[in-house]
Amino acid sequence: MRKLCFCLVPAFLLLSFCFSNTVAAFLGGQEPETQTKSPSPKSYAKLSLRKEPKKMLSEKIVKAMLKKYGFYEREWNPYHHFANDFVDNGDGTVVDRATGLMWQRDGSPKPLTLKRAEYYISNLNNTQFMGYSDWRMPTIEELASLISGNVSRGLHIDPLFSAQQSRCWSSDSGFVEDKELKDVWVVNFIGGLTVLQMLSDNTYMLFDYMDTYYVRGVRSAK
Repeated sequence: MRKLCFCLVPAFLLLSFCFSNTVAAFLGGQEPETQTKSPSPKSYAKLSLRKEPKKMLSEKIVKAMLKKYGFYEREWNPYHHFANDFVDNGDGTVVDRATGLMWQRDGSPKPLTLKRAEYYISNLNNTQFMGYSDWRMPTIEELASLISGNVSRGLHIDPLFSAQQSRCWSSDSGFVEDKELKDVWVVNFIGGLTVLQMLSDNTYMLFDYMDTYYVRGVRSAK
């Protein structure tokens, strides 16, 4: 019993000391010291993807780009899955915080020829779609960032996006371009593929080609 009392006295004195320090700090206008761990803000790694259209873009360059950024492509880069960070703005646009790009959730309501796809993007800017006038046709780099290794609704793209735009134009082209033939890079979301597509003869089209694909506008998010 004596040993128990001997142990309790120092403990009582220690508690009294801590309590008196706390009261003194309070009366002195100071908050008692507490150990708090400040939360670290979540950071988003933004890629700097090329936004200017490019000609003479070879398959070798596109394959290297896919591997550089880790973009999934079913044939050329099937073992990589890029970590997009999509946010649905609820106004017809989707932001990818991993790339700093804002996308149309939908896109053109029907497949368009290349020239009409360019008109479609111009109309987005003329009408200031969702308050912006800097929409553009995406490069193959930007468009490839949307290809997902997971299939949803039969498409290699996040279900936040409309399933209608299954094949889309990019602004990049290959080595062939004249008034009758042209090869253009497109993305096939059904197959999860980037494709250098040779456009059909435009004999019956005035300054345009016969092939049609959807187009989805993109802009750099501020």
